[in-house]
Amino acid sequence: HARSTALLFSQIKRAFSRPIALTAALLAVGAHIGNSALNIIASRHFITEVGWDKKAYTLLESSVTFFSLGGAFIGGFVASLLGAKRSVVLSGSLIALVWILFSRLESHWSEEWLVKTNMSVLAALLGLFSVSMFTLFMNISERRVAASQFTAYMAMLNLSIFLGNKFAGPLEDSLPSVPSAYLTCGLFHLGVMAFVLLAIKPPQKIPDSSPSSTGES
Repeated sequence: HARSTALLFSQIKRAFSRPIALTAALLAVGAHIGNSALNIIASRHFITEVGWDKKAYTLLESSVTFFSLGGAFIGGFVASLLGAKRSVVLSGSLIALVWILFSRLESHWSEEWLVKTNMSVLAALLGLFSVSMFTLFMNISERRVAASQFTAYMAMLNLSIFLGNKFAGPLEDSLPSVPSAYLTCGLFHLGVMAFVLLAIKPPQKIPDSSPSSTGES
């Protein structure tokens, strides 16, 4: 435990002074911008332009929560198998590619099965993406202030959602069509994943030095 509040904030400041902590913060801020913006743009478009019933569309958005939970459950295993960074890059890149592919299928957007499939796949990938980021942030956090640092990353993820909501209107107004919004968000998200790949270097695992691992009794 920190002996005083001043010492606690000093330790938090030191934790965030490391390059990896700052790059992880940038990831947290950029992670959900595209998804949050597209949620607003797509909801408005499919209800007012494509002709979806508002209640039916809202029900569909709620029902894919189960796919998100499934993706989150699998995400723990994937992050353990591949490592948190690789899991983030893999799931994030797949999300971006789904957006880009969906942008090319505008002529089929009136088909219910396509919209349902798209939302279900994205929900599962977003669950996987979120858990992978949680794992990465936990690995990066300094042990002495892990709870505070991890909480700060969660706050930055919420900021990312807020920024996406704020950018939705200007983004839609500045682009010629909704498919262009999907394409733009997909390319932006691929850029975020490239940043993760190049800039974030998680610390190496510290070998277990407990007596049982060294053969000592």
